[in-house]
Amino acid sequence: MTFEEYKIEVIRHELGHWLMAGHLRFKRGGIRIKILCNRSGFGHEGSATIYPMHDLTSSASIMKYAENRISTLFAGIAAQMLFGNDGSSAKSEKLLDEYGADDKGKIEELIHIVRGIVKAGSMSMENEIEHKNEVRSRCWKTAVQYLEKSKPILAHMSSCVASQVTQANEEYAFEHDQLCRWFADASSPKHKDACAEP
Repeated sequence: MTFEEYKIEVIRHELGHWLMAGHLRFKRGGIRIKILCNRSGFGHEGSATIYPMHDLTSSASIMKYAENRISTLFAGIAAQMLFGNDGSSAKSEKLLDEYGADDKGKIEELIHIVRGIVKAGSMSMENEIEHKNEVRSRCWKTAVQYLEKSKPILAHMSSCVASQVTQANEEYAFEHDQLCRWFADASSPKHKDACAEP
């Protein structure tokens, strides 16, 4: 994989988080990307700043928050898979391990919380996998459906970011306002307000 190929994967991943977070009405900051290059190949440091919801006053609000966070965490690899990947569960697991190891740990923790709320009183070792897969599937579907509709926006924003990430081993920061301008450039008039923060 070349530098250009690797960096676009990282950029799509971080923008996937950022776009999904806005769609689900999370307050956001910017994104940071650093492509690492050494003799063994490429690596990266990347982050999309997303601020947690504060008012969690009931089990229903906790569940909604957790499911929205899972969908936002899944959105990184969902964004990558829109562009030429085979869409298989094996591919998504590989991408999650390679580009979203931190995301994977958070996803699993949040799935336990959602299961504990939704299936309270009916949990057992026998149905654990089934219950967790229900949550995983529901949140994955939410991410994929939104990003499929937003593919042109993601493609435009990825191109804008990629044009500025030109060197390996250097950190690039893209602030919220700049990302919103690129979002607006790619959006239809009826979606222009979708970058407004809650």
